[in-house]
Amino acid sequence: MDTEDKPVPPQAASDVEDSDISCPTCLKIFRAVQGRDMEPRTEVSLGTIDELSASDCADHWLLMDFVIRELTYGPLLENGHRHVSIFSSGKSTPAEVVIYYDLYAKTWAGLEVLLVRQPDVPGHCGTGLIVHPEWIDLKLFRRWKDDCLSLHGAKCANPLQIAPIRPAWLIDTKEMCLVAGDSCDATVAGYVCLSYCWGDSTAVKARTKAKRENLHLLQQPKALNRLAVAGLVSPIVWSAIKVVRGLGERYLWVDSLCITQDDEAEMAVELNIMGAIYASAVVTIIAADGDSETALNGYFKRGWTYQELHMTSRKLFMGDDTIRWECQCASLFEVATIEATPNTMTTPLPANNGLPDIERVNTLLNSYNYRNLTHDEDAFPAIAGILALLSRQFAGGFLYGLPEMSFDMALAWFPGFLGGMRRRTASSSRQSVLAYPSGLPSWSWLGWAGGFEMGDEEGMGLLARTKPNIQHFGEESAPIAEWFTSSAPTGAPRRRIDSWWLAERTRRMEHDRSMPPPDGWEQCKSGFTPPMENGQAAEWPEKPRDYWEYGYRHKNQPQSLFWYPVPTTKTAVTESLPALPPQTQYVMCDTKRAWLWACRFPQPSTHTFGNKTASLLDSAGARVGCLFMHHHKHLQDLFSEAPDAGIVAIELVEVCRRRRPSASRSWDTVPYWGSRAKAPLFQDNCEVYICLWVKWKDGVAFRRAIAVVEKSRWESQKLEHVALVLG
Repeated sequence: MDTEDKPVPPQAASDVEDSDISCPTCLKIFRAVQGRDMEPRTEVSLGTIDELSASDCADHWLLMDFVIRELTYGPLLENGHRHVSIFSSGKSTPAEVVIYYDLYAKTWAGLEVLLVRQPDVPGHCGTGLIVHPEWIDLKLFRRWKDDCLSLHGAKCANPLQIAPIRPAWLIDTKEMCLVAGDSCDATVAGYVCLSYCWGDSTAVKARTKAKRENLHLLQQPKALNRLAVAGLVSPIVWSAIKVVRGLGERYLWVDSLCITQDDEAEMAVELNIMGAIYASAVVTIIAADGDSETALNGYFKRGWTYQELHMTSRKLFMGDDTIRWECQCASLFEVATIEATPNTMTTPLPANNGLPDIERVNTLLNSYNYRNLTHDEDAFPAIAGILALLSRQFAGGFLYGLPEMSFDMALAWFPGFLGGMRRRTASSSRQSVLAYPSGLPSWSWLGWAGGFEMGDEEGMGLLARTKPNIQHFGEESAPIAEWFTSSAPTGAPRRRIDSWWLAERTRRMEHDRSMPPPDGWEQCKSGFTPPMENGQAAEWPEKPRDYWEYGYRHKNQPQSLFWYPVPTTKTAVTESLPALPPQTQYVMCDTKRAWLWACRFPQPSTHTFGNKTASLLDSAGARVGCLFMHHHKHLQDLFSEAPDAGIVAIELVEVCRRRRPSASRSWDTVPYWGSRAKAPLFQDNCEVYICLWVKWKDGVAFRRAIAVVEKSRWESQKLEHVALVLG
């Protein structure tokens, strides 16, 4: 990466009118890139990958082919069902082409696109610049950083409200050696972090890393210069050193050199505060092109980099032959003439406002769970910093990614609407040095790779959000057991999981609306009318008739309307992030079980969710519910056990009860039910049991799938009491 200050003038692009474009897809793309007659970030659907590839137009396929190859995994045939959209540009934003990994959960990957400016055409709408791939204008980056520091103030200084820390070691780019983090010049503002993928090549293994045997040598002035001459400093670290100097900073943190790799005590401490290290950095350089040695594009697909991306306040992205700046207040582009715009490019962490926001947590953790990990057992450690941060809103913290305060609800998570989930498995010999054990329990979404849905339909009391305009019609879970957790399947010793949310929710829903709400809350008209079905207003039994008429807003999140005043937590800056509870991978309770029959649906389905779902029958052959597998291949494996009969007996254990009003998403409206119109299983205001299909090994049950069984039909089965231990 060269660092000479040689800006390149923009090159011309031809001007095009709508009348010149005959292809409907090309016209959609062109208008979105122009932002013509559209609000910024307006979504325009382009269809599925299969539909785009079948088009006779070669023009838009040049763009689509590039986007698809950049953003998808595996052969084209395996991705044909994925939906493609383009978000329109605005005065200060580029357009973005996205491919959905999960359309229902709204998780995607995207690439930004700009229309190149034609300077000799008056009023030309293009904002893109063609820059030289080998020259970088460091003065531009310095200006971006200085403007942020001087103009944005506290919004970018510490948006996550984490007490600043110093890492154990830093690279002094002036003396070119390691220095102790707490011994740095107090007049220096801070340090810069480098976020990148290590890679796994022979060259990577040959590069110098901090170890106990060479730590004293790395602290000698000019030590890194001598190593660089010998080719022992990775190119990406060497480039980052130059960028740090160009930014007007002095200190750099790089994990391979600033954590002593064979000092387990130091590594455990540093990795457990990794999130805070990135949150405390002045800027984080994000090497998005690939790993430290190669051009393999992997940054946005790797699990460990997800936490780094979200915990840092100011980011300098370097990749795809261009540079981009993001902070909490602005996004800036080396390749664009557009002015600074509010940052909309990265999924934000939920605000530290004391309100539990399960919807945003669900989106955040979903995006993480699609990422790749070299070692599956790193699934929890790689997200532990974010989970600790979220614990400020979710009292009691998270047990393997499930909030303890609403454990009953969270345990009943579903696989994502599209795609599938893969069971993660631990390496046979690798041991983690982290304080957190590297378990992969089957009952947690962390034990599976892929999209999932955890409590999103309940909304944790959320009725509606103004931006975006999302309404929750109040699915409600109810506990059926008291849960405990232990590091051993015997349950000795064991800890009670304090899942208090559901009981507190009931108490708060019974809040006397004539009484003043708690501090920070105000009662207001909801502005909604009850959803209608068959000409009747959808109502919950035993709820007041004005349930839909009123809502509550909190001063810290006025854009959201809640059913009732939800519990809040303190939002002050703490000395450190909350400690997560002990991560014990067995959970247990006394519950009930029954045997039901899984069978194929009468008609094959092309619907993605339908391909991983089976019908549940009782011993009389009556349909009582449905079974949701994690992957369509798991469904094939299930029925391979009885290829002729097409019906398999499975053991289900109940984990919670759930009900919903008629206007909520129905478990009976997925397009593969066949005869549902004649004989719907789930009626209005229905109640169901959420059950897990489990298989036992050595006294421990392991989750294989999740099931929904209509309440009265479940209770009519021959239920057995069981001491359930989930592993």
